[in-house]
Amino acid sequence: MGYTHYWSLLVNDPGYRTLWPQIVTDTARILDAVRRAGIGIAGPYGWGLPILDPGCDISFNGAAGPGLAADTFALARPGLDDERPVWAVNFCKTKRLPYDVAVTATLLRCHLLAPHALTLSSDGTWNRQWKYGRKLPGTRRRGPSPRALITDLFGPIPATDPLTALPSHTWRR
Repeated sequence: MGYTHYWSLLVNDPGYRTLWPQIVTDTARILDAVRRAGIGIAGPYGWGLPILDPGCDISFNGAAGPGLAADTFALARPGLDDERPVWAVNFCKTKRLPYDVAVTATLLRCHLLAPHALTLSSDGTWNRQWKYGRKLPGTRRRGPSPRALITDLFGPIPATDPLTALPSHTWRR
């Protein structure tokens, strides 16, 4: 059983555009912390480096290998000014592989910085999968949870659940 995380992003939101450099920098800090916890992070295809350039979408995956990588995580960079709201809807099926914590922590940080621009849904629950780290393969220890990781890196976070209910027509892969 795996987890899929869903988000809707208002890509042309002025606040999101202003916060984008910080989101890229904070994602780099998250990925560094995840690596220090012993979790392999790679570029979008499971090899190479994550894409963390303010001029590009943020993009990464678990390190290539059996049971280490699944869907590529991609967070869209801000779009151009437009009078109409432009929403990007995306999802990432991590299968709760070790890199899941990098995906969920990045989404949580983005939501905390720009709650008006990013809404979240997940197959995992706020008070279970987002609260407790998963057991790391081949070890007896647990990895960090997304909530603990964000708190350790950036300070306390609200206890309120930011995850919205999944609509009944939610698409799945």
